[in-house]
Amino acid sequence: MSPSSGGDKTWLEVIDLGSVSAVDTLAVAYGMATRLGPEGNPILVLAEPNGPFLCAGANEDVEKRIDLSFCREQGIPVLRRSIGGRAIYIDRDQLIFHVIMPLSKAPRPAARIMPMVVAAMIDTVRDCGLAAQLREPSDVLVGGRKIAGAAGAEVCDTVVVGGTFLLDFDRTRMVRCLEAPSGVFRTRLHRLLGGRLTTFSEELGDIPSRQRVKSRFVGNVAFGLDAAPHEACISRACAPAIAAAAAQLEVLAWRA
Repeated sequence: MSPSSGGDKTWLEVIDLGSVSAVDTLAVAYGMATRLGPEGNPILVLAEPNGPFLCAGANEDVEKRIDLSFCREQGIPVLRRSIGGRAIYIDRDQLIFHVIMPLSKAPRPAARIMPMVVAAMIDTVRDCGLAAQLREPSDVLVGGRKIAGAAGAEVCDTVVVGGTFLLDFDRTRMVRCLEAPSGVFRTRLHRLLGGRLTTFSEELGDIPSRQRVKSRFVGNVAFGLDAAPHEACISRACAPAIAAAAAQLEVLAWRA
């Protein structure tokens, strides 16, 4: 049972999905967002994809930006998320999260929730021993290179902020998934990504404990919301909405 949202206490309901499919890394959060009432508690969903996929932004031109033939050949699903940003290659070496909050409880304007989430991301990276800094509006940098990032949108009567921590990252696969006019262009793009992206593994010499990263992030989000974290599970009432979100993602997906 989840704690009541009544009284003066604010709870942060934490749902750790563990290792799940590409679709479920997004569908659980989107489905829950459609079911969260105005008096509901904020929710933090954590997910580790069990296989690779390409996650395109809400308004991105997939056919122009992504090499769909390569993705089909490699069996890499291409999913369109409900929030903005550009396409990113995601696999088991990344930690995905979504923070969901009723609009009635979100700061005004609702976009002000983003700085709070990004501050929690920065503190989490720092807790792992790295000198993290903000690049406006929502990128977390170490040594001038991006190690984590987030984007947000309003979904039904909620505001949703989703993001990724780069524990490790396959730049070669990412570049190959993108549409490019030539091999020379891909080489330049790979070099460009090397200058713009970094990972926990590169900076620390190894991937840190996932549980440590999760624990610190949960604590930092809870602090930012002035809420008490509470381990929660997906309610039966949310199951149909999650199934509907998954079906919608499947419809929009380009698959092998």
